[in-house]
Amino acid sequence: MMYIIKNTILESELHLNEQRVEHMKVSKEQMAEHRELILTTASRRFRDKGFDGVSVAGLMKEAGLTHGGFYNHFESKEHLIALATRRAFDDLMGRWAGLRERNPAKPSQAIIQTYLSYNHYRKPESGCVVAALGTETARQAGSVKTVMAGGIYYSAALAKQLARPPR
Repeated sequence: MMYIIKNTILESELHLNEQRVEHMKVSKEQMAEHRELILTTASRRFRDKGFDGVSVAGLMKEAGLTHGGFYNHFESKEHLIALATRRAFDDLMGRWAGLRERNPAKPSQAIIQTYLSYNHYRKPESGCVVAALGTETARQAGSVKTVMAGGIYYSAALAKQLARPPR
């Protein structure tokens, strides 16, 4: 009788452990969604609070994820900073492209007006990554400096192209 009770208890514990493991498993799609969520949140937070003003624990909490899960997505905070900076430039270029499409006659004027707007000034988390983080980048790792330099170069090339008169 004791054997049966012990066995039943062990089996129910195994079943509970299997349920916990299944509950903890995250699909590849969910991992990709979590990574995107972390990148989007980091890109906004870094522009708002600066690189050193954002902790990994705070960032993960804001994203609704656990601090321990961070390293399943990124090698380090430095790695995240580089990718989030790239994401900020991608967002900026996307906004510029939208302004260009909506204002084909004077795209550079539309971009300049938006850039100098009060709304852009008041919301650094959704604004220009160079204005928000340019000076902080000098104290970051080489990978972050490389991403910032590449983004500035691309932005300048696009600005030069927009400044040309239409053909």
